[in-house]
Amino acid sequence: MVRYAGAGSATIIQAPQLVTAAQTFRNQALTFMAQQVELQRLLDLCDEIRVLRRRIMDSALDAEVVARLKRRSKTKWKRLATDLASQPFHGSLRALLVGLDAQHFVLIATLLRRYLRAQAPCVEGRALLASIFDSSFELLSGFELLLPEAPLRANGIIILEDDDETDDAGEEALLDARFRLSDTAVDAFLEELGFKSGRKPGRRLRAYASQEEYLIDLKILHNLYRARAKRLFAADTWWRLRGQAEDRGQKAVDRQILRVLRQIDRRLERSPASLRFPVRQFQLEHGLALDETLVVMHLLFLEMLEGNPYADVVSLIQLVSSSEEDLFAKRELFAPHGKLRSLEIVELDQMLEGRELTSECHLGNWVMDRILGTRGGERPIDADEKLEFHLYLKKLTSSNFLQDL
Repeated sequence: MVRYAGAGSATIIQAPQLVTAAQTFRNQALTFMAQQVELQRLLDLCDEIRVLRRRIMDSALDAEVVARLKRRSKTKWKRLATDLASQPFHGSLRALLVGLDAQHFVLIATLLRRYLRAQAPCVEGRALLASIFDSSFELLSGFELLLPEAPLRANGIIILEDDDETDDAGEEALLDARFRLSDTAVDAFLEELGFKSGRKPGRRLRAYASQEEYLIDLKILHNLYRARAKRLFAADTWWRLRGQAEDRGQKAVDRQILRVLRQIDRRLERSPASLRFPVRQFQLEHGLALDETLVVMHLLFLEMLEGNPYADVVSLIQLVSSSEEDLFAKRELFAPHGKLRSLEIVELDQMLEGRELTSECHLGNWVMDRILGTRGGERPIDADEKLEFHLYLKKLTSSNFLQDL
């Protein structure tokens, strides 16, 4: 028994209690350290498997060396499966990884490595499967790992970069889709290592404070459309024997376009005042679709940036076309009965009569003021000006000016 003398009193602490508390703390610390070491060892094994696989794919190696590397890789896989089955994960990570095997864990480790080392945390489905499978048959059999009902996605461990990417479009869609580790999974790994999440909570999209903010978002969307058009309709691309249907770069731009469109829609939903923006009133009053809006925005931005009001009609059709098929269908945008021409929003200067593709066009003289709103001289009267006018009227009523008049 230990007696501790305090101010005016004495506290008695049993020595066995001190020993028990110390032992408990020590055991917890040792358990936690062992837990960290085991998780590190599992992740190191995944790195070793990845390095071995990269070496095996080297075509310059002799067959004997490749065979030896494959045997070593197989040993590593077996060791990972054994250690994973005996690893006593704790907390939320334990719940996430229950029932998963070595292949699942290597995919998770690949995405975790990407999250920690790369600026963009996403990996294409094709590259993700290629990190563990070699042959085409293995890739096909491993495709089910990326399905929505598979454990990795059903448990919320990996998610699609684009929430709106559909899974019913076939295997090709999932192979081209980009996956990342979910925030929940990242937090679980950090918790297992004794760290708190360093991520800040996602910033909630705010309402548009002004028309200018909305126009800037439309500019970003317009520039993405323009980047896609350059990929699709560059001269050296158009004259190829095969089209651009399988261009991954174009698909990446398509995903960005969808993301920005959803962001604009969500911000507009949070902005009831946006109905008073002149550009929104212009869109709604004339019933402009997205393609027609982008044509108007292109001509507006071109005039404001370069002082040049003219654009080739064919370049505007390319701007709003998402494929080579679109290029033929969207010629109707500039037909005489289309909204842009029938409402005199754009005016065409045709090189050859009746052939819109040979034309240049520009905005009608009235359009820019309608979109940008009132000019500086036509702004509402502010409080100071109202006060000055009130004093001026008061001065008039106190003089003989009106009587003299």
